[in-house]
Amino acid sequence: MNIYKRLLQYVPEKKWNLPIATILVGISAILLSLISYNIYLFTKALLNHDLATCKAIGTQVLWMLAIGSLTYYIAALVTHDLAFRLETNLKKVGIDCISKASAKFFDQTNSGVLRKTIDDNTQLTHTAVAHLIPDGTRLTISLILLYVIGFYANLKLGFFLIVLTILNGFIMMKMSGNQTFMKQYMKAMDDMSNEAVEYVRGLPVIKIFNSSITSFEAFYKTIEDYSKLALDYTMSCRNWFILFQLTFFVSPALLCMYAIYAYNKGIDPTEVISLLVLATILIGSLFVLFMSVMYTGMHVAQASTCLDKLEALYKSMEQEEIKHGEVETFDDYNIHFDHVSFGYKKDDLILNDLSFDLKENKIYALVGRSGSGKSTIAKLLAGLYQVDEGEIRIGSTNLLDYKESSLNSQIAFVFQDAKLFETSIYENVQIGNPKATHEEVMQALHLAMCDPILEKLPNKEETIIGAKGVYLSGGEKQRIAIARAILKDAKIVILDEASAATDPECEYEILQAFKNLMQNKTVLMIAHRLTTIKGVDEILVIDHGAIVERGDDTTLMNQKGLYYKLQTLYATANDWRVVHD
Repeated sequence: MNIYKRLLQYVPEKKWNLPIATILVGISAILLSLISYNIYLFTKALLNHDLATCKAIGTQVLWMLAIGSLTYYIAALVTHDLAFRLETNLKKVGIDCISKASAKFFDQTNSGVLRKTIDDNTQLTHTAVAHLIPDGTRLTISLILLYVIGFYANLKLGFFLIVLTILNGFIMMKMSGNQTFMKQYMKAMDDMSNEAVEYVRGLPVIKIFNSSITSFEAFYKTIEDYSKLALDYTMSCRNWFILFQLTFFVSPALLCMYAIYAYNKGIDPTEVISLLVLATILIGSLFVLFMSVMYTGMHVAQASTCLDKLEALYKSMEQEEIKHGEVETFDDYNIHFDHVSFGYKKDDLILNDLSFDLKENKIYALVGRSGSGKSTIAKLLAGLYQVDEGEIRIGSTNLLDYKESSLNSQIAFVFQDAKLFETSIYENVQIGNPKATHEEVMQALHLAMCDPILEKLPNKEETIIGAKGVYLSGGEKQRIAIARAILKDAKIVILDEASAATDPECEYEILQAFKNLMQNKTVLMIAHRLTTIKGVDEILVIDHGAIVERGDDTTLMNQKGLYYKLQTLYATANDWRVVHD
């Protein structure tokens, strides 16, 4: 099948597992299928009181059962080894694509949905490989041998099995219904799972306002859609499935009636009873094989849908991958935006033909309303996005011509929401420079004003952060993130609203940490607290993706433009008080 070719291309190192498993399952299927004929011979010998033959056949059946079961067990181990490696490799491909995808992709893709898509769909390929490869081989061989045994024992029995197969094959086609159901079913499950993630995230609000699930209209609708789809499909299959079962349950009764007819016609009773036992076994085997076909078809369709989703996701990440050059050295750290245009969507530009220059070793601030393009400019400079038109240069070289490792080593980015890993404070800081010595890490912590944090922790810098350790405040996390940036010692520092969410108690320490971080650096900072930018070298006022004003604080305030308006509004907001009459 095409689906197996597509799946197996992800596990070239296990390419021999499939033929090995196929051979083992083939041996198992032959041995286990021949047991039914041996039971037929055993019944004849028993009715003829030939105990020696019964003993010989019984011993042979036990050996067939033992060897057949053992070879099938080994085949299952081989296919499970293949399936687990396939899951691993699919996730590795996903992780590789994630590591190369641009920030633009992550801005447009929910992280929970991304994780769930990769985890769930890689797991769902397991059954198609671990179980359906041996089951599919066993099904094919067993079906062929079933007909061979039927015709060999009795021509009428063989033709009866053929008719039963054709009849139930037709019923199964009708029972399967709309072939697009599996895609609709998987989509309904995905929609429900995605909305469930949002529902869980909103649980605090639900509890506070004592809301019910029906208040989450989107989530409630996905549950209703999923249940209706599953119920409608089940009801459409109901009558055909009853008919399918009826044909198999009635068949032994018909055979018994035929056995009575044959006995009355004078056919040897031993032969009649033996054939009746064999026919019952073969009909039961055919029923089991038909059920296997149903589940095989369902899981193959499921695996195909899952692989389609994964490959579509991986392709979208690869399309957003940013290609870098091989330049390793920087002429200088002057920054140039040259006619830059960028948008998250092609028909909706955030920046349009934007040009400006920033001199090295100076501190610049970007100011503007929310959504004006400040963070976009910062992320473009950091190389997190690729421009749609124009170019960004550091020195005389296009940003994307630099080697990725070289570019990353010279740009430090401190976000508003500091990201720390569930490991020690020391290791969180050392990420900034994995080669740093213990003394250098501790000096970075000191310059970031983290000494008060370490003094209150029994394990100092070895304290674990997160689920297994302590939880830090927003300001404390921010100072550790600044320590990481200090240790990195990059020539360009970008601060994206890094002090916006800190409490007043921590503000002094963070401002001191920023001061230590920004020494002898080219700094681009975005701040909502406009009081923190009055001492910068130059302020760039952004509005609708364009620079509308530029200068120091005094100059811009005298111009009475947008910057003056923003400062006035900020001062008014700071003076606001709750008054109780």
